[in-house]
Amino acid sequence: MHAALERLCDHKCVYCEAPAPASSAWDVEHYRPKGRVQERREHPGYFWLAYAWENLLLACEFCNRRRRDRPTWEEPSMGRTSGKADHFPLQDETSRAMGPSDDLARERRLLLDPTQDDPEAHVTFDLTGRALARDGSRMGAASIALYHLNRRRLVTQRRAQIALAARLVQALASSGRCSLAVAIEVVTDELGRSNVGWAGTARAIRRDPAAFGLLDP
Repeated sequence: MHAALERLCDHKCVYCEAPAPASSAWDVEHYRPKGRVQERREHPGYFWLAYAWENLLLACEFCNRRRRDRPTWEEPSMGRTSGKADHFPLQDETSRAMGPSDDLARERRLLLDPTQDDPEAHVTFDLTGRALARDGSRMGAASIALYHLNRRRLVTQRRAQIALAARLVQALASSGRCSLAVAIEVVTDELGRSNVGWAGTARAIRRDPAAFGLLDP
């Protein structure tokens, strides 16, 4: 099962896009929690989906489990605690499926499922690597919060990826072989491939290069 999920999720955490680790295990994530739901204490959990393929995803433990953001050299204090765990918020609690006979399609979900939703319609990034809800998306905001998408080391890695993209664009454009616009297109095509870690940052640059300091003089 792990191997199939790795292939489905392009060998990355489905939520934060971190590449599959060589030194630790992945979590088989139940998108709809199988045992209980934090937002509805009397809910038995989506037990009928425990082995349903469409409810299984590959996630890193930092997105999937409740974790407190660890100190870094620059920020020595402990950060906030987050992670999906048993959370599954809805826009409208009355739409929640309570048993196998209920219609899941009625649920007004607040958490992104990248195999069903387009994350780029709901989440984007800034120059520092922080994730932002795009156009005020409620789904984007909820997903960023519960998937812990602004934990410190993840933001640092995205910032490094953005800086790499900028260096490659500038090097290609300054070589005289193509314009800045074409350089942006070439670099973001390459770094934005689905199997590349943190590819969403490259696609954010492609959408709005001005926001990342990449403009023709």
